[in-house]
Amino acid sequence: RGIPILITYFIALAGCIMFLVGRSLGVRYTGLFLLLGGVYANAPIIIAWVPNNCAAHTRRATSVAMTCIAVNLGGIISSWIFPRSDAPYYPLAAKFLLSMNVIAIASAGLAMFVCDRANKKKGDLKYRQQLLANVSNFSPLQQLERLGDHHPDFKYML
Repeated sequence: RGIPILITYFIALAGCIMFLVGRSLGVRYTGLFLLLGGVYANAPIIIAWVPNNCAAHTRRATSVAMTCIAVNLGGIISSWIFPRSDAPYYPLAAKFLLSMNVIAIASAGLAMFVCDRANKKKGDLKYRQQLLANVSNFSPLQQLERLGDHHPDFKYML
């Protein structure tokens, strides 16, 4: 899921750049289509990726709710960053959207790196034994419930 997220954010980034530097109406309008297409395509992917990387139902439900809150905050913020006084080019909004896209790309890349590193670490036999030492007297299902996504058999989705 990380690769499609990065691809769609790069599409949105191209749109942001077009919206920021474009001076013709056609270029800026095309930039907005790319920007919105990239950003709106990401919300369902992210909302699917988050629960795939959280174990134990409470943590999963909380993470989905927090993700939905974060995704919807964009709608609230976007209603305030386009003041009429900045028309027709909206430099503040364009720079803000560009910076948010760069942060999103960096965050998605970092999340993929951290998940990949954690998966590799869980493959180490010594680390596995260390994780399971305190829950060895429980059934595998109880171990997963107690350790959540920290359980060595839980693999993070990239």
